[in-house]
Amino acid sequence: MSNIQPTAKPVVALAGALALALTLPGCASFDGKKGCSSAGCAADEQVATEVQTSLDSHPELGPPGQIQVAALNRVVYLYGTVSNDLQRAVARSVAIESSGDAKIVNSIQVTEK
Repeated sequence: MSNIQPTAKPVVALAGALALALTLPGCASFDGKKGCSSAGCAADEQVATEVQTSLDSHPELGPPGQIQVAALNRVVYLYGTVSNDLQRAVARSVAIESSGDAKIVNSIQVTEK
């Protein structure tokens, strides 16, 4: 037998249905093979390329490719290492300027503290 009171079962069912409903819209644009819908992937690839090109054109951030860029569902992810906090902030600023209205997740690590 369940420990849930009979009057609580509809509430638990409603909570489960709500949780499921909130997760399904994200699945509509996600393709397990590619990671996103075809139209979304093309836009994400374009944004990632533009941000990567902009970052690579800033020698003060290190050699090209020092910071890597990925994009998924209009979110740009920055990875890599820089020497100091100022470089990390500059990289984020460059990404904001070149990504349009995409959200930026800055995961760049600073090697010197």
